[in-house]
Amino acid sequence: TDLTGFTLYGTVNNVNIYNEVAVTKGTANYGDAWTCPVQQYWIEGAAYKFAAVVDADKVNTDANKMPTSLEYAAAGQKDMLYKYVEKTGQAKGDNDIVSFTFTHLLAKAYFTLTNNTNDTKYTYSISNVQVTNAYQNGVYNVTGDTGSWTGSNPDATNFDSIVDVAYGTPGTNAAVLLIPGASVGVSFT
Repeated sequence: TDLTGFTLYGTVNNVNIYNEVAVTKGTANYGDAWTCPVQQYWIEGAAYKFAAVVDADKVNTDANKMPTSLEYAAAGQKDMLYKYVEKTGQAKGDNDIVSFTFTHLLAKAYFTLTNNTNDTKYTYSISNVQVTNAYQNGVYNVTGDTGSWTGSNPDATNFDSIVDVAYGTPGTNAAVLLIPGASVGVSFT
């Protein structure tokens, strides 16, 4: 609901028609309409490919200006989103709106500490909370609407401490965005 824009890429019969076009959302006062500054008309029977990207640090494209990979650097802590759609041009008046239901490419991680001592006299805290062997930078290699991550510089990602957790009231630290990976570890004090 808080998405206000994305970058659009697109081809018709493998000829570029949208190259890094900024699509923006209006305000509630104007019906929340999406605006694309470049207008293209549907061609009956033509093959259309669209890709939409949110917050990639860099988008690498092929000869037709369609995304092949998306680069991400963890320092930004932005949620990177992607969607790919194919359509065939229909007869005049029969073409549907191109709809993007985005996929989150990053994992949101946080920790919750629960005090289950059943005694209100005790509180617990954890500090030095880390996810180890997490990739700090990576490339999401795109194939149509799917892809896979290639990471670099695996390192520890630090999380906020969770302090003075009393019985009956769990404590949670702030979420951190991570490049998904299968071999991460967790440590804390």
